[in-house]
Amino acid sequence: MARYPDFLIFGAAKSGTTTLFDFLRRHPQVFLPEIKEPEFYSIDEKFLTARAWYEGLFAQARIDQVVGEGSQTYSMWPHFAKAPERIATELPNVKLVYIMRDPIERAYSFYLQLVKMGQITRQNFRISRTFEECLFPDMYPDRCSHETFMGSLAGIFPDDPGLFLDPSDYALQIERYSKFYSRDRFHLMVFEEIIADCAHQIESLFRFLGLTELGGMHSISSAKTNVSSDYFATAQAMDAMMRAKRNTTLTRIASITPNPIKALTKRALLLYSAREKSISLSRPAPMQPQTRVWLQEYFAPRLKRLAELTDLDVSIWTSRWNSPENGQPNRSDASANTQII
Repeated sequence: MARYPDFLIFGAAKSGTTTLFDFLRRHPQVFLPEIKEPEFYSIDEKFLTARAWYEGLFAQARIDQVVGEGSQTYSMWPHFAKAPERIATELPNVKLVYIMRDPIERAYSFYLQLVKMGQITRQNFRISRTFEECLFPDMYPDRCSHETFMGSLAGIFPDDPGLFLDPSDYALQIERYSKFYSRDRFHLMVFEEIIADCAHQIESLFRFLGLTELGGMHSISSAKTNVSSDYFATAQAMDAMMRAKRNTTLTRIASITPNPIKALTKRALLLYSAREKSISLSRPAPMQPQTRVWLQEYFAPRLKRLAELTDLDVSIWTSRWNSPENGQPNRSDASANTQII
């Protein structure tokens, strides 16, 4: 008999889901497939034609293991609108692990992820859209096409500002699944709380999943993965090397350089690229201060709804919104600017 998930790590994207997935894979009582995000219930083609493939992902699970998966598109309603009902129909007893993060930081981090994915699929490391161009398309009528920004992934993710905003509207996502599941089927986690009190968060999650042992796992930090800043450091180097290879003199130097000093040659290529200003083109620009203020005002009522729905203390995020490290501009100046964003 085919196995199906006992639990889903279903969001929110860029809130630590990959880190948690990789961490849980190390537990002897947990089975997670090699593919973190099958997206079986959110992608029509997979749901309609790839059931045998999906069942095969869990075929090696032992009878004494709990089975899970972690598709971020399951918590991107309404952009993948069929997922909640499909999951509820086929997995009525599934447990839902939902991780949240500062909604503004999550939205920007998701933008970075899409930039990264687009660069990889295009093999072109230029930044084709800023965060603001994604959020406020009416202000940027000359922005590049969705296909240029996303590459081959344009057919999966819609060209819609809501793609960045709605997954950060945690109340919206929880309310959608609450139409099908009672509150005891949810385990809500906060990324910042995992960082601050990892051991307690792990124990609580293990109890929810019915795991009877820690498996020697006391810290999640060692499993940290999928960090965009690490990727962009690599992307800068790749972009620099590709551009420098077009320079015949540098290419000739690299070809005759002995292996022990190859690293020095690569460093020279990076310095050349920096002089040509290509590095700045391959790393996304920071969020504009006016955009941050606009997002604070956008998410404030939505976080209030989240607090009412879950009793979550959202001040873990809002208390830091006006801090200097967030690049908070003067409020009156920012309010004037956000009227045109």
